[in-house]
Amino acid sequence: MLSHHQHSFDCSDRLTFMALDRESIFNLGLTSINALSEAIR
Repeated sequence: MLSHHQHSFDCSDRLTFMALDRESIFNLGLTSINALSEAIR
């Protein structure tokens, strides 16, 4: 029972990390696009 609970926690933890990672990558992309448009202007 305990090991199963630990497993589900690991899964949700990994999903949360993936979501955070995707958001940080998205923010990084937005920053790059903004910097590029500033350089072009």
